Parts: sequence; C-alpha cells; structure tokens
Amino acid sequence: MGFGSMSGMEARIDRQRERHETTSPVMETAYRKAMDVFKDPAYAIREQDFTHTMDGGPHIVRQDLEYVRRIKSSFHDSREEANMKKTADIFEAAYITQTRENGWLGDAHVLKTSELDDIKHGVDMVAEFRRPRGGSNLLALGVDLTSSKEAISKKLKAIRDSLQQGKLSEIRYLKDRQGDALPARKDVPRTIVGVSEGAVKQIAGLWVNGKHKALAEHGVQKIAIE
Repeated sequence: MGFGSMSGMEARIDRQRERHETTSPVMETAYRKAMDVFKDPAYAIREQDFTHTMDGGPHIVRQDLEYVRRIKSSFHDSREEANMKKTADIFEAAYITQTRENGWLGDAHVLKTSELDDIKHGVDMVAEFRRPRGGSNLLALGVDLTSSKEAISKKLKAIRDSLQQGKLSEIRYLKDRQGDALPARKDVPRTIVGVSEGAVKQIAGLWVNGKHKALAEHGVQKIAIE
C-alpha cells in the first residue's frame, strides 16, 4: 500500500462512519416535523410565555433566555453528536404526540420542557397524571439513546438512589393540560425513557408516513418507565 492510499478495511470504516454521521432523508423530514411540534405551545413549554405569569417575569425570563443562549453558544458538537441530538429531538416529539394520539403513557399529558429546564435541570419532558380524587402528579422524563439494557438499569438504579436520598428534579417553567401556568417546582420525581437509535429511526419512518395503527401498537411505548 502506497502512502496516501487507503486500505479496504479503512475505506469500509470510513464509509460506516460517514453513514452514521449523515442523517437520512426520512430522519431529516422527521426532524423538521419535530421542530414544528416544539414550536407549538400545545406540545411545548416556552420561557417567553411566562413573562407576565410569574413574579419578576420579564427579568427572570430575559435572564434565563440569556443563560440558554450563552450555554448553547459554547457547544461545539461533532457531526455525530449533532445527529444524536437530532435523533433525540425526533424521539421526544414523536413520543409527545403519540401520548396524545395513541395513549403511549396512559392518560398522561406530556409536554416538551423549556430549553432552560432541558439544559440546566436535565429534564427533557414532563408528564402530568390526574389523581383519582382531583389534582395531579408530575413526572420528569429524561431521554436516553442507548442499545444497552444494562446502561438503562444502572441509570434507573441511580435515579432510585437519588429519590431515596430526597433528590428530586427542579422544573422552573410548568403549565397544566389546560395551558395554565403553574408555580416552579423543586420536588418532581424523575425517570428515564431508554430507546435505541434503531428504534427511533423505525418510529421516525412510521411517523413521517402517517402509519397511525403501527405507531399505536409499537412496543416502544412499554419501555423504561418505572
């Protein structure tokens, strides 16, 4: 092999890396659909919607948006990391819409959290469950892209240990299923939704192509909620 040439194995590895780092047309379409979901206040919580509903609203919201801008500007993701973030966004948007359309989480009302709560508090989604005698309970959800059941088990154990130690999740921006603002909470229990990248790609294809029956029966709705 001469200098500057590439072996067959190196070429295969390079092609595999390129395929992994390049999203498919279906995933790109699903990502655009996910961004539309996140812009819809029926599905997502936005800091700016709380300007006039919380004490010190304008100042706090402005401060939080500046924090988000500063942190995001410090990110220097590789192409692979950026694509993983896109994959997670697609799953979150599909999951939220399917909890409404197909009851993936029973009668829970699920919302995408604000960017502040996502970045600062590590909460991707929040689920509201009605209590039989009135009122509701909240559950913070984090999404974990993994193919390892052991990794999910370890993270769930860490969450259980944190709960036993009284460590709960903080969510600053909250609203109920009627769209009314709720006070910030520092006592929200947490769990994770673990899913493989392959499963997300399958869901994305069904979601983009309007395969409602297949989505309603998809096994991902049964995963990693404890």
